[in-house]
Amino acid sequence: MKGVKYSNYADLDFNLDFANFNPEEIEVDETINAVFVIDTSYSVSTYINELNAAFNDFTESMQKSHVADKLFVSIVEFDKKVRVSSGFRPVTSIPVMDFSKNLGGWTSLYDAVYTGLTNALDYRENLENSGSKPKHYCL
Repeated sequence: MKGVKYSNYADLDFNLDFANFNPEEIEVDETINAVFVIDTSYSVSTYINELNAAFNDFTESMQKSHVADKLFVSIVEFDKKVRVSSGFRPVTSIPVMDFSKNLGGWTSLYDAVYTGLTNALDYRENLENSGSKPKHYCL
């Protein structure tokens, strides 16, 4: 991404072994892929409970929805460090999350957005190569 410079890539944890999910195993023609870029810096400490509730409400609703078999979710958390806590996985396998466990530090927003978008585009390419028609949303 133009304009984004990051000097210490060793601090980034991409968690991209994809051992938790293989795109070749998708059994639907079209997928909906959502990337959540979640701020876990100290600045969200006053509303972390609302953040947890909103994310978990979304997940629970989507697990029961008519698109549950098509919806795949990736979670990117950031404070001073960017962490991909979940590569793309079926929404039905996303557990209840508690983002307060990693709360603290500064805000690396640009690096986190870059990571989320890069992962989404790479995953889209993998899905297209396997014959799927992906739709991506970055949240």
